[in-house]
Amino acid sequence: MSDFLDNLTESVEEDRRAKEYKRAQEEYKPGWKPHVTHGEAEGEAVTGIMREPTNDERTIIEAWALDPEEWEIIPGTLLCNRWQGMTGKNQGNELVWLYQYKARLRKRTTLNGIDMADLIAEIRTDNLNRPPSMPTDDEMALIVNLADWQVGKAWENPSPNPDSSATEFFIKKVKQMIRDVEERFWELIHSGRNIQYIVVGLLGDMIEQTTGNYKDQEFMVELNRRDQIKVAIRLIKEAVKRWATLVPNVIVVAVGGNHGENRAGGRAHAGDADNDDLLIAEMLADMLGENSDYDHVQFAIPDEDFSVVLDLCGQKVAWTHGHKSRGKGPTSEQKLFNWWKGQMAGKLKIADADILNSGHFQSFCIKDFGPRWVIVSPGMDSGSKWFWDSSGAISKAGTLTYTVGPQESGPMDIQVI
Repeated sequence: MSDFLDNLTESVEEDRRAKEYKRAQEEYKPGWKPHVTHGEAEGEAVTGIMREPTNDERTIIEAWALDPEEWEIIPGTLLCNRWQGMTGKNQGNELVWLYQYKARLRKRTTLNGIDMADLIAEIRTDNLNRPPSMPTDDEMALIVNLADWQVGKAWENPSPNPDSSATEFFIKKVKQMIRDVEERFWELIHSGRNIQYIVVGLLGDMIEQTTGNYKDQEFMVELNRRDQIKVAIRLIKEAVKRWATLVPNVIVVAVGGNHGENRAGGRAHAGDADNDDLLIAEMLADMLGENSDYDHVQFAIPDEDFSVVLDLCGQKVAWTHGHKSRGKGPTSEQKLFNWWKGQMAGKLKIADADILNSGHFQSFCIKDFGPRWVIVSPGMDSGSKWFWDSSGAISKAGTLTYTVGPQESGPMDIQVI
């Protein structure tokens, strides 16, 4: 008797499930009854119940008995309705997901294989200002050149902020620059740049020094040498730590400048290796080397060489401070290129570079010489009286950023921050 009741109960339950499944197939939510309605150019359609989900446009259009070569789903209009139901004993007595799709349709408009709708959309005004996207499998590097900070220098040009010292004002500028570089990075990422490297170029003259570079230098500084180094290294460390969270690879490049030299009588007397610009980079490398969070940060610090060359994303990029090129041309970029030609003649390692980065000359400029580029980065100091006296102009402080990649020869996405 018990078995009979159990079998009867099971049979009733199966019948109920079968009726629910059949009802689910026959009854639809408002607006979801299967149909296809279209005119000559547009239409709308709802599929019947489907046992398998799909995001393939051709499959859905074919389910409406339409030609996917002639019709397409209008982007943004495809909707999916899904729910669960029991199949009943005859179909395995399973709990399954069921699906329907609804969309608006339009006739494809083509001319010689060109989709005119997409072509018109591409030339709308709102697309004209969009940076061109690039293939995501091509790695790129973002170069950030920190040049001629000359930490510790007092005001030389008319002070933009007479209520603070030059050093206080400089620290605020650098902290804002660190944030601005982060924003620039995300702008480039959103435009399609696949940036996998950030290269921080320490282009020399990171501190002012206290004597030996010009006759009244002792009266033009706010900080002693120890404090200059302390401020410079802490600001550079903050920048590298922040930017190291953005990419899997960071390279810090350092070259020595004339203000970093150990000088006596107005001349370097201990060789190119004894340079505070290189010392700052070495101290930073030691600091970050103690923390495994910065294992992806590498350093390129020369010993006595006055330049560094790296192979970055298919291009050879070089850094030098620029003071060795003094007196070799009428403009800073011509001076540098004439000096560079001498390096080429001597077959030195910088000879094969595609891009030469320099500081020293305070004012930003860039020039191509055939397939090669010379870039002079602006300084970030409190103002150069030397530049003012020699040119009659006040150099605008800033930090140069640009990208390199295998798609083009030369710098791209150039911006002074």
